[in-house]
Amino acid sequence: MGTDLGNGPRVNEQACIDVCSSLRYGYALSWEGSMYSLRGLMPRTTGRFTKFGLKVNCLRYKNENYAERYLKGGIVTIAYNPDDVNAVWLLENGKYIRFELIEGRFHGKCLTEVPAIQDGQKQEVKDD
Repeated sequence: MGTDLGNGPRVNEQACIDVCSSLRYGYALSWEGSMYSLRGLMPRTTGRFTKFGLKVNCLRYKNENYAERYLKGGIVTIAYNPDDVNAVWLLENGKYIRFELIEGRFHGKCLTEVPAIQDGQKQEVKDD
């Protein structure tokens, strides 16, 4: 059974729960193609292209179509979900381009968990 979210198709209750929990962070629900999206009002930050990938919030991301940009460098605007660091979106010419997290130890983590993991790794290196 689905729930009607306005001028679009019905979605299942799990999607509604996810949407409602994200609304407390100020995201907006918008219709993109054949699905609802919260990207429109996700928080923004700057990212930097480096030879190691796209660096955002002290994490590295990749997109196979942007290898040349890694070499050129530059600062860009990024949309991100603080509840899930698995992906970020480059804002370019009014479009959102998805970049995937490179570092596996952060998969499934929220942004607030990242510093503790990084500090733990630094401590392990220091102890060795």
